[in-house]
Amino acid sequence: NAKDYVNINASNKFSWETANGLGINDSAMILKPVSEWYIDNLQKVSKIAPVLEYDIRVTQGGKANLTLLAVPSFPVIQGKKLRCAISIDGRSPQWVNFRMGKSNGRLWEKSVAKNIMKGKIQTNLKSGRHTLQVLGTDPSINLSKIVFDFGGIKNSYLGPPSTLVK
Repeated sequence: NAKDYVNINASNKFSWETANGLGINDSAMILKPVSEWYIDNLQKVSKIAPVLEYDIRVTQGGKANLTLLAVPSFPVIQGKKLRCAISIDGRSPQWVNFRMGKSNGRLWEKSVAKNIMKGKIQTNLKSGRHTLQVLGTDPSINLSKIVFDFGGIKNSYLGPPSTLVK
């Protein structure tokens, strides 16, 4: 669950907050303020974006699909992409784009019915401990859940159960 972060860092202007009762897990991480701001320079993201940090333990490394599940939304600023950035183990950030579709379109209907919009990227991780950072770049993104799939996760409505690193 997105609320199970190990560290949270606000920027000078923006921050993450927990919103109980929102999303598929009954909580989501939302960006504040919810106003017309947007970070679109990937080179500056690490310096100005608020960060959620997660400890990840990989038992068998390899290629993985990283899926971020968020509450369905439209861009706060019309015409901007729905996205956030991620960094793994301090590497350069990369964009994670979400697709919502046009209002009343097929993708929009499916996203609203399931209460999920997905952002996906592929990554490659060795076995061991890793740090995932989710950098908030768009107040339209209300993060519910993070899923790493190294193969074998069965498709389900709520996704796999959370596992906490101890």
